[in-house]
Amino acid sequence: MKLNNNLNTTLQTRYFPGCVGAFAGTLLGMVLWILFFLAGTIPGTAGLLTMILAVAGFRLLGKRVSFPGIGICLLLSGIGIYVAHRIGYAIGITRENDYSFFEAFRGIEDFMVDSPEFASMYWLNLLVGYGALGLALIGVLARYVWKRVRAKKKKSL
Repeated sequence: MKLNNNLNTTLQTRYFPGCVGAFAGTLLGMVLWILFFLAGTIPGTAGLLTMILAVAGFRLLGKRVSFPGIGICLLLSGIGIYVAHRIGYAIGITRENDYSFFEAFRGIEDFMVDSPEFASMYWLNLLVGYGALGLALIGVLARYVWKRVRAKKKKSL
């Protein structure tokens, strides 16, 4: 059974443009993470926003969010949060010590060994960010499932 061409094209997810949009959303979330970090707050809210912005970017350029698209957004957001977290800490280290940014970025593990308090704050902030990312994922998945259920109900009527 063939679908109508108009219906078929509207249901197609465009993955490459969607990935570009998700990447752009993740970059914006990374900037927010670093800004929140530099403002002295726990950047967990930025973890939530990173996932939301990645999904919004995927939807904007990919035309439709699919289950694999949500996975792509989760992967990009997780990597983005980790990198932004390290960048924020490296900037903090360079402000307090006489290190270049790249020395600080590479030496974060050394700082964690030297200072258990530094290490606990590093992991706590990252854990809060990933927890917020998990909350955003639950919301995105709930919305995805809800839309699928509604579409099936409309189709059966």
